[in-house]
Amino acid sequence: MKNTYHIVLLAGICLVINSSVFSQDTSSGDNTDQPSKAIDLFPDEVIAKGEGIEIKRSQLDEAFVLVKANLVAGSQYISDERRKVLEARLLDRLVATQLLLKKATDEDKKKAEETAKKFIDETKSRMVSEDVFMLHLKANGLSYEKFKTRVLEQSICDEIVQREVKSGITITDQEIKKFYDENQDEFKVPEIRKISHILISTRDMSDPAPQLRFKRELSDEQKKAKKKLAESVLARAKKGDDFVKLVKEYSDDVSGRGRDGEYTITRAKDNPRTAMMPELEATAFSLSVGDISDLITTPYGYHIIKVLDIKTAGIRPLSEVKDEIKKYLEQREVQKRLPDYFDKLKKNANVQILDPELREIQEKILKNSEKTK
Repeated sequence: MKNTYHIVLLAGICLVINSSVFSQDTSSGDNTDQPSKAIDLFPDEVIAKGEGIEIKRSQLDEAFVLVKANLVAGSQYISDERRKVLEARLLDRLVATQLLLKKATDEDKKKAEETAKKFIDETKSRMVSEDVFMLHLKANGLSYEKFKTRVLEQSICDEIVQREVKSGITITDQEIKKFYDENQDEFKVPEIRKISHILISTRDMSDPAPQLRFKRELSDEQKKAKKKLAESVLARAKKGDDFVKLVKEYSDDVSGRGRDGEYTITRAKDNPRTAMMPELEATAFSLSVGDISDLITTPYGYHIIKVLDIKTAGIRPLSEVKDEIKKYLEQREVQKRLPDYFDKLKKNANVQILDPELREIQEKILKNSEKTK
């Protein structure tokens, strides 16, 4: 199924603020109790304030650095004019974030901590190693402590919005059915195959390189021995030996071995993220359920595939996607209501933008958004 209709609630709003509500970043080793001469010479001016909140120039600068890093990585040029507009939008997000965090209850914080921990654990699990995860953070200008703080704040913001905005939204069965009927392409699914996979690698598995493709190749003599082993494993599989036991005993596919060699795959043209190498794909989609392939040779070694299940292409039924559609429609409605909700929060907190240039840009953005309503 396509993902074009999914919305991430409040994406980016809360991840750009360096708040000390829950933790402080001490990774730099600086002593925050010692006044800096630079700070004395160049005071960190307050550029926005309201009841119980204030945003300083350094917070906006830090937020801009993070956004700029992502834009530059995507080869996007930032002109001086665009920078000012980005800063004005970021300032608005920083204000909204502080206003939301100010409303957080103990229950909000407790739920958010659970959500944040789950998100961080899942993010780490998608990385090859802990070191790669930390390098990824560093490349994005974040220490681990700042990353945790931002994820926690994002989770808190989401909890508050869910309670104060989403709770007042009702999506009917008729609306769900209408969306389903009008967006059939979103629910098309390609042919899916569940397979079990054995790899007898011709790479040196003792090589510390984190990915198989970077490990050293074995010598020709070693490769011959590996092929002989692969042929014997294939013979046992064809003979009827337990395929899962063969996976656990012989497969060099470390990630797959932990789940009995199982993969759920599609053709690359349907979804590159769930596809395998062309050699494996061609074989997997030519077999029937229960069939076992012959040896498949790739630059990484010898592969054996067994097809466990086949799901033909089609359209997911409404009963299967009803909850997903409801969640999407709720979040879409939340997005529509957020501007008015934030305007109300800012008005109640008497928020003032003290930087004249940023204030003027925000006023222009507001006028343009009102014209498009």
